[in-house]
Amino acid sequence: MEDILNGLNRAVQAGKARYIGISNCVAWQPVKANALAGKRGVSRTEISLAWLLTKAAAPVVGATKFHHIDGAAKAAAPELTDDEITWLEAPCAPMPMARSKPGNAREKRV
Repeated sequence: MEDILNGLNRAVQAGKARYIGISNCVAWQPVKANALAGKRGVSRTEISLAWLLTKAAAPVVGATKFHHIDGAAKAAAPELTDDEITWLEAPCAPMPMARSKPGNAREKRV
């Protein structure tokens, strides 16, 4: 996931894409996983797969690089608490959208 998001971020920075998105999760999910990973001192991959292990006995993980396998193996170590699982699964309040025109980013929407 991190490789994908980094690649998409580079495309935006290079001006090749204006907006990015992924279709298999909503935007707040990676943000929450990243926040919990930082709090626990582990990777977002470990948190994401640790959560998935609470839902499936043997999740299938697609790995194309050795560090993907390493991250998947480490995911067995962090046991998420019930409170952490509830927090990860709870929806977030949407952020207000800013207009795309320069100078209007702080303008209030009606």
